[in-house]
Amino acid sequence: MGAAKLGPKDGALIKWLTTANLPDGRPHPDLNTVVVIHRGPKGGGEVGWLAGDDFCLGHDNLGQSQFECGTYRVTQDLREPTAAMYGVLDYPASKSGPSLNLAFVVGDPGPFRFTGEEHRTLYQARATLDPDRDVTFLEWFNAGAAPGQRRICSAARARCFPDFP
Repeated sequence: MGAAKLGPKDGALIKWLTTANLPDGRPHPDLNTVVVIHRGPKGGGEVGWLAGDDFCLGHDNLGQSQFECGTYRVTQDLREPTAAMYGVLDYPASKSGPSLNLAFVVGDPGPFRFTGEEHRTLYQARATLDPDRDVTFLEWFNAGAAPGQRRICSAARARCFPDFP
């Protein structure tokens, strides 16, 4: 796990990030601050960035894209990520199908893992925002199980939160 910066092979992601309409008229990010959480097919993927107290999480995959942006505060509640987009994109579009989830946690370098016996992929990318502030971006698919049955836990701290609310 490490910081995945935009690079020469990310032309499609860069074009999307510089031309997309961001929520609430937010400015496009400084591309040096964007963290690639996961590179998807055909140049798509999932990204995140922080600017001051604001965040954006986004995905551009399979012809569908979305951003979630807002203001965050570092919470001491270890049962929650700092901010998250749950159920961003359904594959297929149904209540019981898998959905893409994105989150980030400030001040916890991870690594993170799923609890229980189920083996699923949890993509992670970590960046250092300043010498004392790590942020870990996470991506996973919810497989359609009932809420609260699975948890994501940090190996670095006693932090666990549900894989979706």
